[in-house]
Amino acid sequence: MVKNYLNLFRWKNLLIAGATILLTKYAIFEPAIENLFSESHSTMGFLETSLLAISVMIIAAAGYVINDINDIKSDEINKPSKVIVGKSVSVNAAGNLYIFLNVIGIFLAAYIGSLAGNYKLAILHIIAAAILWIYSSYVKNTFLIGNVLVSIATALVPITYFFFE
Repeated sequence: MVKNYLNLFRWKNLLIAGATILLTKYAIFEPAIENLFSESHSTMGFLETSLLAISVMIIAAAGYVINDINDIKSDEINKPSKVIVGKSVSVNAAGNLYIFLNVIGIFLAAYIGSLAGNYKLAILHIIAAAILWIYSSYVKNTFLIGNVLVSIATALVPITYFFFE
């Protein structure tokens, strides 16, 4: 059961997204601050950065869930042995999980934003969730538009750290 949910969430991709946030802070931002602006410092500590990484991972997981919900028919034809929604996880449970993950991800982002001094930073998570929903529901199979939306969502991962910082 747990394995099905981990596969539904594409846990390896989520780890990459979370690691991207941490690497953005510790491999790009912190060295740049030390070398270029020695009088300045990072405003987000390890805990806040980790929570931000988790919130990004939660929004991405919701994106994978909605994608699988909208792809049930094509997945049953193209990769029947890997279908999770509709077999291991009911469509209703997946829909509820999608909503739950988005709500938790956005509230966590609002909390981190309030720690950073601006809870409105959670709008980035709302935008990312909307992009993933639009992509999955409407433009996945369109020429170029789907690729552009996925590229924007992917680029939002490291950019999110800089906005919150």
